[in-house]
Amino acid sequence: MDQRIANQVSQVIRTVALLAVALVTWEVVPVYAAALRFHLALSEACRTGATGRHGPEAVRSDILFRARQLALPVRPYQVEVRVQPRQVSAVVAYEVPVRLVLRPIVLSFRATAQERPLISVEDGEEHFLRLQ
Repeated sequence: MDQRIANQVSQVIRTVALLAVALVTWEVVPVYAAALRFHLALSEACRTGATGRHGPEAVRSDILFRARQLALPVRPYQVEVRVQPRQVSAVVAYEVPVRLVLRPIVLSFRATAQERPLISVEDGEEHFLRLQ
């Protein structure tokens, strides 16, 4: 009889643990998936800025637009953009709160990207840059 009760208690503990892992996975995995998509979007925004020779504000606006599309809580002051003649780079540090049953947690992310334009303009003429 004691063995049967011990088996039932063990099974209940395993079930509760499995449900807890499933709940955490259900809440956290979409946040990490959105962070991955945002990192790809950040690279694309820098590439567009480098190719189209956009200013820092245009690149920042593009990054913020993409963050809104992914429902990420990115604010303008969290976006650092540098536009130089031979490189466009961006760094975005943001936090995403996740509500779990027992207590909320905050996940911190830092996405970076840098892109070089393929064409440079010198003396009014466009030249392909050498890829190194």
